[in-house]
Amino acid sequence: VSNTPSVILLKNYRCHSGILELSSALFYNSQLSCARADESHPLAPYPLLFVCSSFDDTVQSCGESSDANEASIVLQQATRFLHKWPKQWEKNYCIMTSTRRQSNLIKRMIRNPVRNPVSHHNVNTVYNMQGQEYRALFLSTVEPTDENGKSLNPTKTPCDIYVFNTVLTRAQSLVVCVGNPFLLLKMERHM
Repeated sequence: VSNTPSVILLKNYRCHSGILELSSALFYNSQLSCARADESHPLAPYPLLFVCSSFDDTVQSCGESSDANEASIVLQQATRFLHKWPKQWEKNYCIMTSTRRQSNLIKRMIRNPVRNPVSHHNVNTVYNMQGQEYRALFLSTVEPTDENGKSLNPTKTPCDIYVFNTVLTRAQSLVVCVGNPFLLLKMERHM
């Protein structure tokens, strides 16, 4: 297999240079270069943002309050950025989750106008994102884990390097990731 010819495409025409810089450093030995002009959101001086959903390092079972809390924060962030959305961008964005359960929870919250003032959000799971691109991505990282923090879906978790790379490179200008940093670190240790 080592004699199989391969090609690495070194120019990226999709991502903001800040997004591409991280992906290139983590996965491509810093070989990638950005071939498009950067377009930044007015609320985000840097295209990669992390919003902490909790500082509790206790592993909770799927379906507990952390799911709803994180879903609410993701919707708040999407709504916040949409209110200052650049006119030339169109409403090309997606809320991504690692599980269908979290995706469905967010969709139910969207249908409740009291909890969510924006009537439409595109919601998808990370494993349905290959081949798609969006101006901005809002990522909910909550997912089911065992009592030690190991992901129950290791091939679908953003803690998996290949999934994380796919998530990053779907965004043209902005990635807003919402999660609990302590639980993400626990998941990452098991990868």
